[in-house]
Amino acid sequence: MRFLITIIALAIALVFCLSFTNVNAVTTQEVRIANGSSFPNSNEYFEPAILKVGKGTTVKWINDDDALHTVTSGSPEGSESGIIFDSSYLGGGKTYERTFEKSGTFEYYCTLHPYMKGKIVVQATPNTTSLPSSVQMEPVNPSDAENFNTNDTQNMSGTFNDTDIGISLNYPQDWTIDKDSNENYNIASFDSPDKEVHVDIRVFPAKDYKSIKEYGNKSFKNSTDYTLLQYYRNSTTLLSGKPAIKVVYLTTNGLFTTTTSKAMMFATLVPEKKSIFAVVYFADSSNFNDFLPDVNRMINSFKISDKGPIIQEED
Repeated sequence: MRFLITIIALAIALVFCLSFTNVNAVTTQEVRIANGSSFPNSNEYFEPAILKVGKGTTVKWINDDDALHTVTSGSPEGSESGIIFDSSYLGGGKTYERTFEKSGTFEYYCTLHPYMKGKIVVQATPNTTSLPSSVQMEPVNPSDAENFNTNDTQNMSGTFNDTDIGISLNYPQDWTIDKDSNENYNIASFDSPDKEVHVDIRVFPAKDYKSIKEYGNKSFKNSTDYTLLQYYRNSTTLLSGKPAIKVVYLTTNGLFTTTTSKAMMFATLVPEKKSIFAVVYFADSSNFNDFLPDVNRMINSFKISDKGPIIQEED
């Protein structure tokens, strides 16, 4: 009888231990997009706005709102939007999941409502305990975060200079360059080794545009020629240190003529040269994000000289 009682006690203890282990092994955390987030208010839009997890955790965003939203890495003010992750459009009740394998602080926001911002703080230690998703966490020290700076010169050993126009740009050493293409006001074109993606430097007449804002509004925001995905024009949107627009859009005019390309353009107006200078990136949507780090380095290295001739003559 005593033996039987001992066996039963051990069985109960085993069940308890297994149950406890399963609870602790949960590696999915939830962030809810609050109902009414499509209207600016004083409440949280992502609940929680800051979520602290361990490496290997899957974060699941759930849209509790009736409006469309996105979960897009980066910030409205930065130039790295969507590089690490992007949910695309989430309708009411839809979800998006992302597993975080690297430690660091990952900012994100909604591209349709840029005031909606959140952070995922991933600690270096693997997640072993499930934390309530409503717990507010402080961000880790920036020195502990992954470095996603695109201003470095890694793999950017090629240099393009056009002293007549007064521009320069660094590009990956294994990319090819075409300086003879005059299509679409191209000054130079760059191709990845397998020709999967394409970058153009363009200089074209400013015409009657008095500002980069006017150019952006007429050419993209109020145009039906493209499917506009993202549009930025603020104090931190710059090209060669000058006020610029950043536009991400779908187009059939680019590297891929038979299919729709995803494109990104940085453009600025240079009044003294009576021209608009632009760097334009084309890729298939499936590998657009794969080449963004190199393309962002190219854009960050782009320089327009203050000296030089007027590129576009008066009409």
